[in-house]
Amino acid sequence: MSERKRSGPMPRQELYRHILSTLMTKGFFNEWRETNEICERVNKEVPSRWTAMQNSRLFMYMREMEMSERHYWKNSMKQMVREWRKI
Repeated sequence: MSERKRSGPMPRQELYRHILSTLMTKGFFNEWRETNEICERVNKEVPSRWTAMQNSRLFMYMREMEMSERHYWKNSMKQMVREWRKI
């Protein structure tokens, strides 16, 4: 039995997951990418009338994917930065 098609855009969380998985298959995550970079890239594909993806919410989506994560400190230990790469 086929699924019914919904009219209109995908729900926001599904769209974020879809964009991230597309970026992964295109090779975007073959290098280390900072959280800011990833959010900027995702937000380019999200409709402008929607709320942009926030850096603090990215972790929720990234932990569902097979990614390697590392941290470093920027601005002499005042800001922790996360980076992600495909395993």
